[in-house]
Amino acid sequence: MKKLTLTEYAQIAEVLAAVAVVVSLVYVAYQVRENTSQIEAASLESGIDFIRSMNDLMATEESAALVLKGLNDFGKLTPVEKARFDSLIANVTTHFTIARDLYLDGFLADDEYRNFEEMLARLLLSPGANEWHLITKHTYPDYLETLLDDIIERHSELQPLSEYYKFERGAGK
Repeated sequence: MKKLTLTEYAQIAEVLAAVAVVVSLVYVAYQVRENTSQIEAASLESGIDFIRSMNDLMATEESAALVLKGLNDFGKLTPVEKARFDSLIANVTTHFTIARDLYLDGFLADDEYRNFEEMLARLLLSPGANEWHLITKHTYPDYLETLLDDIIERHSELQPLSEYYKFERGAGK
């Protein structure tokens, strides 16, 4: 058996290094694909969480009564009711901001985001929710205060959620 020279060892090392680079690139591509799938799944979950938080406003008779009262006149709520209303509405805005961040990163479709934004605007355009927003907005980070103010202004023509919930028996006839 012929003894390999240093040059031949170097050439073998170069080939092995090239193979290792290719294997590494394939692995990185796989990881990027997995990460993208996870982000897309998180985006879907975020959208579901926002919708769920909106639905939770009316999930029980008790929360529905509280939210309807609060949407119409925050000032008429008792201190305990104000705290519960604050928690419910803050939960909605939190889920909205998460969905918005994913939208800005390109993981939520334009039409889905616009729908979420309009839903939030309808909520915040209700007299009581707007009053709540004016009272609490100074506790938000600056970007969130500006964002919510902009959403309210941009969608001021929409029917407030408080009006949507004014069902009348037989109104559809």
